[in-house]
Amino acid sequence: MQDRRAYGLHFVLRRIPVFTRCIWRGIRHCIDTDEPSPRKLSMRVFIVDDSKVVVERLADLLKEVPGIQFVGQAHDVAQAVDGIQKMKPDAIILDLQIPGGSGLDILRAIRADHPHPHVLICTNHPYPQYREECLTVGANFFLDKSAEFQKVPAILRELIEKEIKAPPTIR
Repeated sequence: MQDRRAYGLHFVLRRIPVFTRCIWRGIRHCIDTDEPSPRKLSMRVFIVDDSKVVVERLADLLKEVPGIQFVGQAHDVAQAVDGIQKMKPDAIILDLQIPGGSGLDILRAIRADHPHPHVLICTNHPYPQYREECLTVGANFFLDKSAEFQKVPAILRELIEKEIKAPPTIR
């Protein structure tokens, strides 16, 4: 009798190579792919800002968002490009005024090799010409630090929800 249980357990846990759409989506996701279940989807976030206070405040805000994983930070252009290339984050919170260049320099440098991360520009210089240029170069959001800083968690929650609802082939 124990042999049957061991055999049955082996059969249940073996990988099913073909998905027949008969299994509940949450379980199916774990069985037919190596991806985590969409209910446990996480978003890796990298912060680029030269202000330690701003980075700490953003990190605190990110703790409020389930599924967010803070994977790194940088305080200048060289650190940012290097860190983003190594960590491959899903989202980047980027200041425009950075030692060694600008947030636009970082955005231009990473978009060629990393077109998929969501980029949130968070700046004290919310001028229309900066907004236009950032969005043209590849930013997804442009926020005024003094007036819209608190929107960052809501934006990240929304991005996670969109990822959860998207079919696995789109991600």
